Amino acid sequence: VMSSVRQTFNPEFINRLDEIIIFDQLLDAELLEVVQLQLDQINKTMNRHGFDIRLTDEAKRWIVEKTCSDRLYGARPIRRALQKYVEDPLSEALIQGQLEGAFSIGMTRPMAMWYIILPQAVRVVLPPIGNFAIGLLKDTSIASAVAAPELMFRARSLVEATFLSTQIYLMVAVLYLAMSLPLSRAVRRLEAAMGRGHQA
Repeated sequence: VMSSVRQTFNPEFINRLDEIIIFDQLLDAELLEVVQLQLDQINKTMNRHGFDIRLTDEAKRWIVEKTCSDRLYGARPIRRALQKYVEDPLSEALIQGQLEGAFSIGMTRPMAMWYIILPQAVRVVLPPIGNFAIGLLKDTSIASAVAAPELMFRARSLVEATFLSTQIYLMVAVLYLAMSLPLSRAVRRLEAAMGRGHQA
């Protein structure tokens, strides 16, 4: 493998790398362990809803055979396979069961979606959307929309002019904290409100 690397890349590029790690292809036993680890991750979410997903050894082997026939991608396809063959059908069955329960008590489809399905969906997607919004505020120039024009660009310019890097970058960190903390608290309050509604 290293001879192929040396033939493909220039020595200048190879010398810039800190370390070259060669991975062996995963064996079936290792892929089955990855399936179980992914199932454990899914169960962390499902346990909050009162469910525990278990797959037989045959089902795990089927997922490995179905998704990892080409070992070049390692275990990456396993997550997508579990989503396609386990999570998606389970979600559809849960929603269908909830809709049937709502219809049995006289709710219309729009009422069931508004009072049953939508609150559950918001409760699930609120934390990642909140985290994404905070990351977007900190990592992009969207901060310019809230009157903080390109803080890092301006900070770099000031550091180049004054050589006061610690003070300037500390001030930028405080400004970003001042912008992201209220958003973080608002998301936390929404999550708490949604949690109270779920427990009631």
